[in-house]
Amino acid sequence: MRVIEGEEYIQIGHFASYGMRDSYGLYLKQGSDMFFTTSSLDKSNVYMLNKNLGTFFLFHLIRNELATKVRLEGSYTSDEYARALRGNFEKIDPIAMKNIEGYWSHLLEDYETGL
Repeated sequence: MRVIEGEEYIQIGHFASYGMRDSYGLYLKQGSDMFFTTSSLDKSNVYMLNKNLGTFFLFHLIRNELATKVRLEGSYTSDEYARALRGNFEKIDPIAMKNIEGYWSHLLEDYETGL
């Protein structure tokens, strides 16, 4: 159990992907299935990553499946990929997409700008 910003969270792990300097803490809010993370820059703050743990993994599955599909079709462009991801993500978990400084928004922004 960890108290952050006066709320109790259960840390269930860490998350890091290619190119990340530090890992993010992964948390479930006590008494809820809402899924949170810390910022790699400010570990004392948390923000909602996804509405639940299953949605977090579903986003990653969609990301990988869509990338494979468009590459096999030969139709891959980073901005089209980002647009398709955004459409899927917003349908499944619109709250996760509202935080413009959040993990998913930054990930899509990188694809939209070609980074």
